[in-house]
Amino acid sequence: MIMASKLREYYNLNAGESPMIRNEAEYQEVTRRMAEETLRFDEYRLRLKQSDLSDVEIRRVIDPLESFHLQLKEEVEAYERLKRGRAGSW
Repeated sequence: MIMASKLREYYNLNAGESPMIRNEAEYQEVTRRMAEETLRFDEYRLRLKQSDLSDVEIRRVIDPLESFHLQLKEEVEAYERLKRGRAGSW
């Protein structure tokens, strides 16, 4: 099973550490990995549905994963704003 701790390991983050994109290479890597994660989440959600879990049980499993994914998405958006010179547009 995919777990939030595995995602942190995948992105080389320590517990409690926030993802931060520092350069273009990291930006490219994070956006590539996020696209892969989105596909994995869809596959994982399908497998969970096939295992006869209720919607509540599936949300309980998926929510922590999506929460971390959303943090990364926010980091990508912040980096993109910085690249466009709009750092204060939070």
